[in-house]
Amino acid sequence: VLILIAALSASIGLAVIQLLGGFDDLLYLYRITNDTAAVGLFANRNHQSLMLVLAILLFGWYGSSAKKASQRSVISFYAPIAMIVLLVPLVFITGSRVGLILMLPACAISTYFYYSASYSGNESRNRGLQKTSSGPFPKSLLPSARQRLVLGGAVVIFAMTGLSIYFSRSLALDRLMASGGVEELRTQLFPLLIKMLNDHFAAGIGFGSFEHVYKSYETIDMLRPSYLNEAHSDVMQYVIEGGIPAIALLFVLLGWIFRQGWLLLSHWNSARSAHQKVLMCLTAILFVFGASLLDYPLRVPSTMVFLAIIFCLLSDAAKDLRARTKEGKDMAAHRDKI
Repeated sequence: VLILIAALSASIGLAVIQLLGGFDDLLYLYRITNDTAAVGLFANRNHQSLMLVLAILLFGWYGSSAKKASQRSVISFYAPIAMIVLLVPLVFITGSRVGLILMLPACAISTYFYYSASYSGNESRNRGLQKTSSGPFPKSLLPSARQRLVLGGAVVIFAMTGLSIYFSRSLALDRLMASGGVEELRTQLFPLLIKMLNDHFAAGIGFGSFEHVYKSYETIDMLRPSYLNEAHSDVMQYVIEGGIPAIALLFVLLGWIFRQGWLLLSHWNSARSAHQKVLMCLTAILFVFGASLLDYPLRVPSTMVFLAIIFCLLSDAAKDLRARTKEGKDMAAHRDKI
């Protein structure tokens, strides 16, 4: 996770420099790119914005998992909060509707990570204070200092979001409310994708061949100075290129993901650190798949690698959750015998 955070931080840092540098061409790494947006290490604003949202999720999980044993852990706890507060306006500035839609659930889940971590860390202390409480409310029901900080940070984030919407300063919000060329292109493209799917449903057209096969389906009104090399929907393009075998593999993957989700729900109240790691991985996968419905983030090699690592983390976290749950049941059974 630290390696992923470091890579995402590099893209975030370059995006900030791009904003400060007046969109200098030297700061953009690709010839064909959104050179008027803070795209960081990516060429496309949507891909960068998706990674910003995933960074919010990773920072929230990593910061909430910090222990209280040392001064370094205090930095690990509070520094990610500052990064999340920095990332929220950057998502707005990047100008991606996908990022804007996914940002709020990412912030909400990160807040849950922090709040539950603070509650767990102060639970035993609050139980002791509850016995001596003379006020109208038990001490255990009152938020700790960390919880107040987390709630304050959440209020700041949502206030920044509301002010950006109110004053209409957000490029992402403007693009969300307005219709543009990309939306028109996707609308006109969808019937052609359906036709390609119907014609090649069984065996598919072959992975990597979409750009060339599409030319035989392209109509006169779809001709533009630029060419279309992706379907602007990873899910649709995957099915068109792979056919029934690809669909079968996709259902196997979705079944495995559903199994991990069921494991999380059935062991929600046990092993907080393990279940939060499973939740983080499942949420990251859901965000990437959601963005893939109307865009092509999984055609980017770095996003492929990111998702592959998340799958490995999910597998390990699920095994850890099962092991800790079994250990907890064994200890409870042992206490009952005693």
